Amino acid sequence: MHRIAMFLVLSTTAMADPLFTVGWGKGDGEIGFFNPSSEATVDQPYAEGPGGIASGPKGEIWISDTFGDRILRFDSKGAHVGTITELKGQSLSRPQTLSIGNSQLAVICGQSSRILWLNSRSGEIRTITKGPDDSPLLQPETLAFQEDNLWVGDFGTSRSLRYGKDSARLENLPWTLAGLAVSDGKLHSLAYDAQRRDSDLVELGASGEATPRFPLVAPELLNPYLVGIDGKGRVVVRFVKPGPDRKFLIVRYDENGERGTVLGEVALTVANGTIALHADGSVLALSYDAMNAPSGSVEIHRFD
Repeated sequence: MHRIAMFLVLSTTAMADPLFTVGWGKGDGEIGFFNPSSEATVDQPYAEGPGGIASGPKGEIWISDTFGDRILRFDSKGAHVGTITELKGQSLSRPQTLSIGNSQLAVICGQSSRILWLNSRSGEIRTITKGPDDSPLLQPETLAFQEDNLWVGDFGTSRSLRYGKDSARLENLPWTLAGLAVSDGKLHSLAYDAQRRDSDLVELGASGEATPRFPLVAPELLNPYLVGIDGKGRVVVRFVKPGPDRKFLIVRYDENGERGTVLGEVALTVANGTIALHADGSVLALSYDAMNAPSGSVEIHRFD
C-alpha cells in the first residue's frame, strides 16, 4: 500500500474558545469528579471527570457525568435541560462511553462492566454483561450502532461483539483498542503499527478479516483511535501528541485518506469516549485538567 501521496496538515489555528463550560460539583448541571489522593496506593493526586459525550436528539449535547452516576443533557448553547439517572429502572453506575442513533441509546457503565441498551421506539431495554461464549465483558470501551445491531469493543478480552435485537450471539472479531465506526452499513476500525507509527483504516468482515481501505499517515503522532466516519465519508481520528505537553490531537481525513487536517487539541484523559461526532458532521470534545480538578471547569469544544 502506497503512503507517499498522503500528508497531514499540522498548521492548525490556536485553540478556539469552548462552546460552553460546566462547573465541577454534584448540583444540577454540574459534573462530579473523583480524586483518589487519599488512597494508600496512589502517590500523586489526580482527578477524573466525565467519561463520554454524544450528539443527542434535537441538537442536544449529552455528557456522561461518570462520578455523578448520571447523564447530563445540554442544549446547543450549553443550557442544562435535563438529567438522566436511570434507564427504565436500571440505574447508571459510573456511565462512560455513550452512543446515540436510530432512536437508540447505549451507555457503558464502568463500575460493573455492563452496557445498557435502550430502544426508545419500543421502550425495550437490554442489559449486556456477557460475550458469545457466556464469558463476562471485562473492559468494554467503544460502541457503534449498525442499524438495529450494537457493536461493542471489549478491550479486556480483545474482541468486538455484535448484538442483535434478540439474544443471539452473532460475531466475535479480533479487536484492539482502536475504536469502531459504521459507514455505509460496514464496520470499520484502525490497524496501528506502533513501530512505524502509522495506521490503516480497515473494514472488518463477518469472518474476522480486516481489509485495508487507505492509510492514515501521521508518523509524529501516537495511539490513534477511530472517533467516527461522517456522512461525507470523512474519517475522524484522535491521536496522542507526544512531548512534555501531551494532548489529544483531533484529525479529520478526507474520504480518500489523502489529506489529514488537524481540527484542534484537547486535554489528555484516561477515557476514550470524550470525543465524538455530532449529527451535523462537526466534532464534540470534552477537555479538563485532570491534575487540578476541581479548579477550573469542564470545557465542551465543537470543531467544524
